[in-house]
Amino acid sequence: MRIFRQLIYGLEFLHSHGICHRDLKPENILLDEFDQIKIADFGFARWMPTNLAETSCGSPHYAAPEVIRGLRYDGRASDIWSCGVILFALCAGRLPFDDPSIRNLLAKVKTGHYNMPPLPYPIQDLISRMLTVSVADRITIDQIKAHEAFHLGLPDGYHLPKPLPLPYHIDPIDLNKVDSTLLNIFHSIGYKDDEQINQELVAPGRTMAKVFCLMYNRLVTLQSIPWPDLSTEDQIPEEAFMMTPKAVTMISPGSANDPFFRPFHNREGIEPGSLVASLAHPSDLGNLPIMQTDDEEVVSQEFTDIEVPLELICRDIQNYFELSNIDYFYLSDTQFVIRKADVGLFSTLDFEYQTPVLLNLQITKIEGSIQDFNILIDQLHSVIAKTCNSLIA
Repeated sequence: MRIFRQLIYGLEFLHSHGICHRDLKPENILLDEFDQIKIADFGFARWMPTNLAETSCGSPHYAAPEVIRGLRYDGRASDIWSCGVILFALCAGRLPFDDPSIRNLLAKVKTGHYNMPPLPYPIQDLISRMLTVSVADRITIDQIKAHEAFHLGLPDGYHLPKPLPLPYHIDPIDLNKVDSTLLNIFHSIGYKDDEQINQELVAPGRTMAKVFCLMYNRLVTLQSIPWPDLSTEDQIPEEAFMMTPKAVTMISPGSANDPFFRPFHNREGIEPGSLVASLAHPSDLGNLPIMQTDDEEVVSQEFTDIEVPLELICRDIQNYFELSNIDYFYLSDTQFVIRKADVGLFSTLDFEYQTPVLLNLQITKIEGSIQDFNILIDQLHSVIAKTCNSLIA
């Protein structure tokens, strides 16, 4: 379930950007030495925020019935079917649909009939709802994340991560302001010439070229994230995660004459406007050039050798934030971005594995005073110590 959860988190991020994978299978899921996954092989991936796909593609054992039938289909729903086959294989050690004859195999997929292994009922129910032939009745990612099976092994009170989607962009983009490196990328993925690119950049509505520009050029600021209204003390509403961030975009390197330009510092020493900085890589947010004023410096504090299950320590940190009126977004299962609005403190928290059982936590101050940052460090140290001691007890 831990591997499956990571798969769903990655798929949710893709779908929130209007991208479907269309070839999900175990061979395309890579594992590192800590069993952290990376989704690979985007050869059949497609950007489809509104329209349906028509091409039958993917692997027959993992393809959804509507894909095999040659119908127009929503690639996001077909991705969920593929995840259902993967979950079945993870739990049973075999595939739900298999046959030496490709004709018989496709017939089995179309009917959706398979033999369920003797698994715990919640997992059986989740698999059956993912492997539902009717697209209208097939479970969604939000429903998967709310399902009992998805929470197996997670501590009580733990809130699941939620990605921030790419903003919906409809304004035209000037081709002359597009970075030359990005133009080379456009040409390498099939755009014939600059005129074809320009047609999409100036076309009304949301186009693939516009999305690529946003993902390439978006400069992430913690201030741009849709934090809750400062005038209220309510918890972050679920719909806030789907709001459009008012982030600053830099289509070309900024200058002092550019109204959108503000100087910033970065731990890697990267110059303004020269980095591919995007919400497309939320796990790297701590390494992106976060916008700051000239007198701000990035300060980090690291805690090492934390021998606590990742979800447990994240649960206790979430609880601390909520009790301390600290706003946070849990962007992935290893990363927080936080704001303490009353003192103007913005920070990121990034977990990584040192060994399969030991965690490191890096806390980075993006804006705010050193004094307030040190208070945060001391309080988080107390949270971590309390969690470790509770396990020992």
